[in-house]
Amino acid sequence: MWPSLTFARAAPANCKAHREYVIFHTMTKQQIEAVLERVRHWPRQRQEDAARVLQAMEAESTEPYRLSGEERADIEAALEELARGEVATDAEAVAVFDRLRQ
Repeated sequence: MWPSLTFARAAPANCKAHREYVIFHTMTKQQIEAVLERVRHWPRQRQEDAARVLQAMEAESTEPYRLSGEERADIEAALEELARGEVATDAEAVAVFDRLRQ
């Protein structure tokens, strides 16, 4: 099951992506316990990898990530392109991924 989504602000019924709306993914304690139980059955090396990732996350700041001005501008430009309907076709997306895989 996917984590639930909550918004930092109340979104209007016709809400489109907007820079002031921040989505937070939240998991219940039960969902976290279920994931950890599955991890207990992974191969030892994968468990160790998972533990290293969790330890690295724990060591990082708990402050939310703040976008730089350039990152915010890039996201806003992309959202404007979406609003204008400027999206790649499936064939164009496949072609890009095919080139990247080479």
